[in-house]
Order: sequence, then structure tokens, then C-alpha cells
Amino acid sequence: MKFIYFFCFWIISTSMTLHGSSIEEVDVEEAAFIWESGLIERALPEDLDQYILPANHPARSKLDKLFAKSGVLASHKSMRKKGFRKMFKCKAGMVVAKHPKLKGYLIKTHLDNYTGEELYPFLRRAKGARLVRNSIQAHGYNHLLKVPRKWLYPLPAGASPKIKYLLLVEDMQTFGWTINLDCFKTHITAEMLQALYVIIKENVLIDSVYPDNIPFSSDGCLNFVDIEHFLCTTQPVHYHRLTPHLAPEMQKVWKKIIKTN
Repeated sequence: MKFIYFFCFWIISTSMTLHGSSIEEVDVEEAAFIWESGLIERALPEDLDQYILPANHPARSKLDKLFAKSGVLASHKSMRKKGFRKMFKCKAGMVVAKHPKLKGYLIKTHLDNYTGEELYPFLRRAKGARLVRNSIQAHGYNHLLKVPRKWLYPLPAGASPKIKYLLLVEDMQTFGWTINLDCFKTHITAEMLQALYVIIKENVLIDSVYPDNIPFSSDGCLNFVDIEHFLCTTQPVHYHRLTPHLAPEMQKVWKKIIKTN
């Protein structure tokens, strides 16, 4: 394994050098990840089963029926034809959608023309969600912070020529961008900011300082909805990026929390 990591590092580093980039910019583990994801087929993770949607989950049979035939993920149009609604495209070509038969849940998936990898990014999100949920419970912050449950759903054979997995996510009924920003100005409290800081710091959540990644829901809680990067060792958490979205009084509280800790 060490030889593979060294070889991966040498390949990626050489490539970046040829393009005028510094070798020091490449992290060894990241180089191995890039190499594996792009050029060789990786073995399935040993802990994959614990993140797979259970066979007895109420949404499992419904998903099986929705994706029983091929072509559903051919395009946005084909997804709408199958009944998916409220679809929007987010980063890395991912599509987020709801279906009336999947009440209480939404799916994150890629279309058939996607050329990247869906398993490992989805697996990271499922792992991150579990990590942060356990952290919130350990600190007793359940009345302030929440995390949607996430499962990997293996598509039936023949459902897609390329896509093998999608992500089933608990729908937290979070607010849209405008209302959410207003809530950060008017509803966030010092107690919430303290809890938020503890969880972000403990799990090194570099993306959880942006309102759209920690939106409010109707129950008044903040929700960690996108945890792809956690326990990050390659860059610091930029806590100050949340500051402009807070009311003046809460800005002072947030700055004091950051400075004190």
C-alpha cells in the first residue's frame, strides 16, 4: 500500500510539475485518491454495508419500483416523466429531487451522462452525517442542531449504464435561500452559535460556515445538510465567513467565541 501511495504521489506530482504547479501542493493521500478514482478500479470499502439502505426500510421497495426500468436517469426530462419534482442541479453535476412516493425523503443522484464517481463522494456524505449526528448527541445539542440521515441506495441491475448508487436523504424541510438568510439575521442565538462552533471545530467541518450548508428548518434548528468534508487536515475552518450573515449583536458573540477558543 505504501508503494502504491508513493507511486500515486509521484505520478500526480510529475503531472502538476509539467503544468507549472509546485509538488508541495499535492497531498499524498489526495494523490492516491485521484489516482485510484481516475485510473484504477478500487475495491469496495469494508464498511460499505453499514451505510447501505436496509432492505426493510420503507423507502427501499418504492425506490426499487421507481428504478425498475432503465432510462429514468437519462435526463431531467426523463426524471420528471417518472414523477420526480423540485429538481435542481448542484455542484459536481449532482441532481437533488423529490418524489411524491418518497414522502419525507429526497434523493441525490447523477444523470447517466456523468463521467465521475458517485460511490465515494456519497459514502463520505453518509459517513459525515453519522459522525456529526453522534457529536451533536454527545454534547446534548439535539434541540439546536440536526443532521439528516443518509443512506446509499444501490440501483437495480440495468437501471443505468453508468450510475450504480444514489443517496437517499431525510428531508429536513429546510428553508430556501432568502428566508434562511433572514433567519440567520433574526433567529440565531448565542446558545446556537456556541453549539455550532463546538461541532464545527470538533469535526473540522470546513464547509459548515456557510448558511446554505447549515440552513434553518421550521422547527427552529440548524441543519448540517452537506457534510462531504469533515476532519479535514488540508485547510483550516474559516469561521469568519459566517460573520457577515449575522445581526450586529450576534456578530460580536460569534467573534468572541472564535477569539476565546
